[in-house]
Amino acid sequence: MYDQLDNLNITIDKSVKSITRAACMYLSLAIEYGILLTENPTARIVIYDNHIDFGVSMNPMMDMINGALLPHFYKENNRVVYRFIGDANCEVNDQVIDYVGNDCIEANEESHVFQQMYTKFGIN
Repeated sequence: MYDQLDNLNITIDKSVKSITRAACMYLSLAIEYGILLTENPTARIVIYDNHIDFGVSMNPMMDMINGALLPHFYKENNRVVYRFIGDANCEVNDQVIDYVGNDCIEANEESHVFQQMYTKFGIN
């Protein structure tokens, strides 16, 4: 199933113009986890200025869960979302999402998710 990570349908909402390289690295990990949670690599994933919407979960184990799933991941109206709240380490200024955390980001720059995000939406 995860061989489909090459062709993800990732878009940004009009509230976001671009994403810094560091934020692409950080959020690409969140997107990979979101895809694993939802078991839906063909979903239309939308990045907003305060969350990522992964669409409807195809994971039958998630049917009975409402609310918090993992840190920053929530099920809302039968959709899985990742919220930039608390220690999510991202903030938006002038429609640019930036990583503001102190941790070293361990994302793989060769990751298909990172490459797709940075190619489409990334700035240095």
